Amino acid sequence: IYDNGHQVKAGEWINANIEEKATIGAVGEKLFAGTSIPFKLLNYTLIECNSLQELEIKRPEYFISINDKNETINERQFHKIYQKVGEFKRDFGILDKIYSGRLVPFSDTKITIYKKIEADIKRDTSQQSMSYQ
Repeated sequence: IYDNGHQVKAGEWINANIEEKATIGAVGEKLFAGTSIPFKLLNYTLIECNSLQELEIKRPEYFISINDKNETINERQFHKIYQKVGEFKRDFGILDKIYSGRLVPFSDTKITIYKKIEADIKRDTSQQSMSYQ
């Protein structure tokens, strides 16, 4: 019944596809709680973003969402800034009809990884260079 293989796969994907020193945002408690994803945390700068406004100010290069049930992900503006690059969820089996994650609820989490859209990265860079002049 319990299978956290998708969490391990998400961690492996992060380690293999997100460059070291990149900034990764997440809704605070979701990234560090029992739904944790095993990746090399110390290789990245982790940024807590609990609202769209906070996300727009901090502008992490990547954003990790657990279950996509937070208000930030559901904002239309979010999808103008970020695009989905990875999604990991548990494969459901026959016993899930009976138990449906009630024994180990965090095993049912869906992990979605978003990357800042290139055009937005270029806009950030040009705004930064303009502010230094």
